[in-house]
Amino acid sequence: MSHENVRAAWRKLTQSRQLVRVPGVYDGLSARIAQQVGFGAVAFSGNAVSASLLGMPDVGMLDMSENLAHVGRIARQLDIPVICDADTGYGGVLNVVRTVQEFEAAGIAAIHIEDQVTPKRCGLLPQGIPVVSQEEHAQKIRAAVQARRSPDFWIIARTDAKSMHGLEEATRRGRAYVEAG
Repeated sequence: MSHENVRAAWRKLTQSRQLVRVPGVYDGLSARIAQQVGFGAVAFSGNAVSASLLGMPDVGMLDMSENLAHVGRIARQLDIPVICDADTGYGGVLNVVRTVQEFEAAGIAAIHIEDQVTPKRCGLLPQGIPVVSQEEHAQKIRAAVQARRSPDFWIIARTDAKSMHGLEEATRRGRAYVEAG
């Protein structure tokens, strides 16, 4: 399926006003199974990929190129949209711009970028997760939105602030990231 068709399918799913279940996948087989049993999209899980490829939690050991190559191979074999974990955008604002350009060119429908510090921590491990300032992450989101070519390529902002700063702070950040684009 072409990049435009994948993004059109993603837009149709998200505008359906129906609950959309999106399973996390980590390799071509799990993605093909999800597609075959009828899921309309899949999510490329950073933690599952790290566990599958390295046998360790997602603590930033896989770089952008490794994740991009892996998810790109998977996306090319599917007829459904792929949402991809893009960690922290793999660095600062300029890295985020390149991340968006590369994942969009690979045919991914959406990426999510988290507000963790670098090096990142796996959100499933039992410790607090340090986050960058709200403004720093908002700058990354604004840069990501400006870098994309298609408005149908979704930039999803993710916050991990709850673990150390509580739900109110996470909610405040979420609203700020929506305002950032």
